[in-house]
Amino acid sequence: MWNLSPKAEEDVKRLYALLRRPSLFFGSRNIGKSIERLAARNEPAAISAVASGLFSNSMRVHKAASLGIKRLLALVPSMELVHLNKRLTGHYQGYISEAWQNLKPKYVSSFLAKSSDIHLGCLLSLHNNGYIRQAATQFLAKVRTGEELRFILIRQNDWVEPISSEAQLLVRSKLSSEYLSHFVAETDLLFHLLRCKRRDLSKTVSKYVDLLIEPAHNSQMHQAIDSSSKIAGRSLVKYLLQRDGDHLPDAVRFGIDSSDEVIRVRSLKRADDCLMPDECNNIANKLMSDRFPHVRHEAYELKARLSPKSIDVWQRCLLDKSRALRGSAMFYLGKLNCDVAAIYRKKLAASPNSLAALSGLVASGDESDLKIFSDYSRSLFSSRRAEAVRGIGRVGDDADILELQQFLLDESSRVVRAAHQQLQPIANSLDSDHLFALIEDCKTLPGKDAILRLLMEKGRWSSLSYLIRGSANSDQSLSSRAKALLDYTISRNRVFTQPSPKQREQIQLALDESQLSIDLAFFRSVGSYLSSFGFTLPN
Repeated sequence: MWNLSPKAEEDVKRLYALLRRPSLFFGSRNIGKSIERLAARNEPAAISAVASGLFSNSMRVHKAASLGIKRLLALVPSMELVHLNKRLTGHYQGYISEAWQNLKPKYVSSFLAKSSDIHLGCLLSLHNNGYIRQAATQFLAKVRTGEELRFILIRQNDWVEPISSEAQLLVRSKLSSEYLSHFVAETDLLFHLLRCKRRDLSKTVSKYVDLLIEPAHNSQMHQAIDSSSKIAGRSLVKYLLQRDGDHLPDAVRFGIDSSDEVIRVRSLKRADDCLMPDECNNIANKLMSDRFPHVRHEAYELKARLSPKSIDVWQRCLLDKSRALRGSAMFYLGKLNCDVAAIYRKKLAASPNSLAALSGLVASGDESDLKIFSDYSRSLFSSRRAEAVRGIGRVGDDADILELQQFLLDESSRVVRAAHQQLQPIANSLDSDHLFALIEDCKTLPGKDAILRLLMEKGRWSSLSYLIRGSANSDQSLSSRAKALLDYTISRNRVFTQPSPKQREQIQLALDESQLSIDLAFFRSVGSYLSSFGFTLPN
């Protein structure tokens, strides 16, 4: 929006050339035509150039500039006006800076007093001189067309306190039923300014919301929510739902049908405060199938508050596809002394392919479920195998968990991640040689990476020999990953511990065996690091 097209750039250059050296006989006519042509391109970035003719002694030039400003300002969204302020500081080729910056407040005040040009006042309210902004704000106070409102709203956040106070009082004085439609159109700007910390504009917003919730303004309330951006709409609904009154049932119904999940959540929280139980039940039943987990959670909460048997509601939630919601259901049913694991076992017996039931049993089962997890670890579906790995890791003993090393070879990265998560806490108890040997049978990079990272869990000196060997591997993907991990290991803050004799022997052997398989520059950088610990770099 704030970059000129090549054709507009040429028009601006011609306009500035005419302004610097106007023709003796046709100067005003040529300048006026140039401004008209530039404004007709409908590019808001040209406002600073068009504004150069506003204070011309030629009525023709002034009229062309005034009409151009009116046309271009209408194309600027309210949220972009702050960027227009930057354009008016005169950085474009230096000319507008001279014309605009040298305006005298007394001249502007008298000029505006004689003028009925609303858009000139709007533009001057963005001037960098506080006296000019104040004069423009006082001029706009007398305007009642609605076109001036967004400029006055911006002045509420002015860095000069008297201008800000004056603008705030002016805005609140305009807040009335007759003017409400203009405020509705500027809802985004109202709530954007509320988030700015320079001035506290909460009183203005509060008065606006008080006006919206009046029964006579129901349609305007809907329009304000519908036409707002996501952020402003959420803030507006939050204000509406915080207030009790006749508007509340309608606001809740409107919010529940919103396409915004945050608005649906906030509306659900207040549904049983203002709607009849039957209607609330219908709403809860509908939104328990919502695509967003937070919405479904609030729907379950609402249903449970209304139901004489909340246990039935939370038992249904046990099979929700969201892990977080299943966790909430387990919490509530646990308080009701309900055997959650038994429910999941029964569900799995009836529906063996239920991923939600398997995942729930993983979270709530015990050692007796180890056989079930072992069976699912051989499933054709990676999602089931991954859950089974988590279950074995949770309820199995040390021997069972050690067996999970084989799942590092799985073709699914999902299963590999699950196995790595279960093995990571016991990495020190794993046999390093056996773990490294698994790389030869591993067909996927995620599996090889998981094995290398488990070796790194054993500590720097214990893992170094394996990383060096991995860097020398003929598999390019493994070699690159091992080099990256080795580089990370030796580039961290230096340690002051020394390797044990056995570790020193293993690292030296790895250096000797790998020197011909690693590129020379990388090998020397590793050797340079290790030489400070007494290692000998092979010739």
